[in-house]
Amino acid sequence: MAVSTAMVGVGHDIALAAYGGAIMLALMGTILALKGFQAPRRRYRTTELWLLLDRDHGLPEASAQAVIGATLRERYYWHARWAAGISLGLWLLSLLLRMI
Repeated sequence: MAVSTAMVGVGHDIALAAYGGAIMLALMGTILALKGFQAPRRRYRTTELWLLLDRDHGLPEASAQAVIGATLRERYYWHARWAAGISLGLWLLSLLLRMI
């Protein structure tokens, strides 16, 4: 939402809006990828997912960290891939608009 709001803010220059959106989404994707890299090692009881599970996961305590960490890693990477793809599209749109 923040990226789209910033893009609308510079909507008078579509090429600049696409360029800025591409940079912000690339940064967002990088941060998501880093969070995905750290997810298996982060204590699951300190995550937002733990709060969403209402502090009851129904898993054996021995495997809870591995299951929840792997799930978080997979979701972070999924969102990072989408951010990277959209960022690439915005980079190409920005380049195309600059050439016109």
